[in-house]
Amino acid sequence: MTELRIFRHNGLSFEQERTQAREVLKAALVERLPHCPEPLLFEYGKYGKPYLKNAAWHFSVSYTHGVCLIALSDGEIGADIERLRAAKPHVASRCFTDSENRYLYQDMTLFDKRFYELWTQKEAYLKYTGEGFYRSPKSVDVLSHPICNSLYTFVNDDAIISLCGRSIHPVSVYQVSL
Repeated sequence: MTELRIFRHNGLSFEQERTQAREVLKAALVERLPHCPEPLLFEYGKYGKPYLKNAAWHFSVSYTHGVCLIALSDGEIGADIERLRAAKPHVASRCFTDSENRYLYQDMTLFDKRFYELWTQKEAYLKYTGEGFYRSPKSVDVLSHPICNSLYTFVNDDAIISLCGRSIHPVSVYQVSL
């Protein structure tokens, strides 16, 4: 089971946004682990991916331009969110594989949507593996098997969300008020 919590805000600084995301994450975890006998203990993997040392829940956090996503799952997960806006072709040439670029440029009317679809999938995958951008994004082809089988992407209002994991279905989405 995967649960997403999305909150929107106007005008928070990056640091305020991070602080708010941590509070929403902690509240969601306490709700999921009501009988946890000790405080939640966070540790970090080899490349800095945070995880809970003393609980079986996994999480991933992402923020973009006034929107924050908290993904909780009973299995390993990676998540990314991006606001749909004008895409960055120079980023595509540096970060996308040849097959991803072919897909991106197939239909220019879908260029912006496809750009953020590929970008969020790539970032969700890199978070899922725990490597983040320590690994070159161009070395990962999200359209190839088996990677594409572990991805789930959808649009929520003006944002595109991608999840990566083995047990990411079903998904419950909650809009969180601050």
